[in-house]
Amino acid sequence: SFLAQVRGTKKMFLWQANKLHDFYPYPREHPMYRRSQVNPQLPSCMEEESRSELIHNMQERFPRFFSSVVEEAVEVVIEPGDAVFFPAYWFHYTESRDFSISLGYRYLDAE
Repeated sequence: SFLAQVRGTKKMFLWQANKLHDFYPYPREHPMYRRSQVNPQLPSCMEEESRSELIHNMQERFPRFFSSVVEEAVEVVIEPGDAVFFPAYWFHYTESRDFSISLGYRYLDAE
């Protein structure tokens, strides 16, 4: 897959395919197939106590994510004119830093 940035900037976090299992992906028959059950973004409006409780619950539910994935992300900032290629089965998480327009393309699985 690739993502080309047209306008604005984005921060991307990428993880190698050997971390796929640690993201707890939804099963093939699920409507959210190819996506992680772990949401790495916490609502900024939450009170600190609620955030701590949510993180604790997530750590119990998704221990491999917190023990292995969190520390191993490759962080990239893309700006207009940049493109990022990432191979099949690499997980990625993207945050827009401002108003942005991107073009993405996902190669189909050989399966």
